[in-house]
Amino acid sequence: MPNESETYRSIIALLDPRVDLDQNIQPGHANYEASLSWMAAKLSYENSAFIKNVVEESWKMELLGAYNFRNDFQASNSTDAFMARNISKDKDTIVVAFRGTNPFDTDDCRADIDISWFRLTNVGKVHAGFMKALGLQNTKSGVGWPKEIETSDKQPQFAYYKIRQVLRSIIKENKNAKFVVAGHSLGGALAILFASVLILHEEKELLDRLEGVYTFGQPRVGDEEFGDFMKKNLKTYNVKYCRN
Repeated sequence: MPNESETYRSIIALLDPRVDLDQNIQPGHANYEASLSWMAAKLSYENSAFIKNVVEESWKMELLGAYNFRNDFQASNSTDAFMARNISKDKDTIVVAFRGTNPFDTDDCRADIDISWFRLTNVGKVHAGFMKALGLQNTKSGVGWPKEIETSDKQPQFAYYKIRQVLRSIIKENKNAKFVVAGHSLGGALAILFASVLILHEEKELLDRLEGVYTFGQPRVGDEEFGDFMKKNLKTYNVKYCRN
């Protein structure tokens, strides 16, 4: 299939063909995480072969995975994200990038227009469609965010739980590793909600390694109570939140 080729470009890439990172902004530079996050958010719209080629050949980074995650409420794999890692002399940085809305993908559009609210106790009301795309669980015991689920390869892979598993493994092996989360549009919503569920689950070790959440064109994801909850906790964990 041509759209699985490393040379096949989405409309996003045709409009903005840049793939190389800014060589003037290296790890340790004040703008490195923001610059990397923007390029990763843009790259997330491409197919896995294209992403692999850019990450490994252009960025000279390790591709940890290019994923197509399960949304149980749509009974389909419709949430895309990738993870890349840059180990330099002084830093070990992981970027998690969620893909935004593909206007030609009905599942993405369904997630966007599902404007029902999901209430999290002591947190606030959150956009249910975005939560479902992130991996909200629909089990016999109810709908929610259990702290742990089975994540074997034989089980459906959900965005939040799989990404958290990979990050846990890396942080365990390297206490100096840090990560950023990024996304555009729907991807931006998933990025900040990923951080919110880490807070909900009190994932202190990961939150201490979360350098920032960078979103671009992000829609509103929750009510005022949720906003207050996030402001308080992002400040507590010293997590930078840049919404552009």
